[in-house]
Amino acid sequence: MCEQLIRVLIVFRFHAVGQPVRDYVEQFFQAANFLQYEATEQQLVDHVLMNLHPSILEKAAFLDRPQSLRELYRMIGLMEEKISVSKEGSG
Repeated sequence: MCEQLIRVLIVFRFHAVGQPVRDYVEQFFQAANFLQYEATEQQLVDHVLMNLHPSILEKAAFLDRPQSLRELYRMIGLMEEKISVSKEGSG
C-alpha cells in the first residue's frame, strides 16, 4: 500500500500545465518528507526536473542544473522572470 502511494505521489506525479512551479516543488518535497522517501536531496531535485512540464523546461534550457533545493528555487525564480518578461513582450 505504501509503495503504491509513493509511486502516485512522487514517481508518477508530473507538473501540470498552468500549475505554479513553486507549488509543484513544495507539494513534491512535502510528499517525499511525509512518506519518508529514501532519496538524497539531489535525487529529489533531479526527479522534480525530470517531471516538469516541457513548456517550463524550455525556459531553463540554458541555466545551470541545480544541485540542491535552494538552487532549484533560484532556478525557478529565473524561469519566472523569463516567463514574466515573455508575457509582457507579447501582451
